[in-house]
Amino acid sequence: MATKLGVKFSPRVLEMLVRVGARVTGSHDFAARLTSNGIPENYHLVNSGVDRETGEFFLVFAEHHKKAPGSVEWQAPVYEKEDGDAIDS
Repeated sequence: MATKLGVKFSPRVLEMLVRVGARVTGSHDFAARLTSNGIPENYHLVNSGVDRETGEFFLVFAEHHKKAPGSVEWQAPVYEKEDGDAIDS
């Protein structure tokens, strides 16, 4: 096996996964939903990048054809058991 493994993907791939609130299933009957509520269809990706202070990757969406001044309402991943019950993080 190789000594290094890498995965490359564009912000567009993350946009699609976040938009639908994709659910990632892991071991021990736990899963994570990428967004708490998904992203409405009439919103589009307006910004993405990495916060250099925290190392967090971010995506920002806004309604089509609207300038969106002001603050961002951040959504967080939701961790849950396989049966769909949310777990406090």
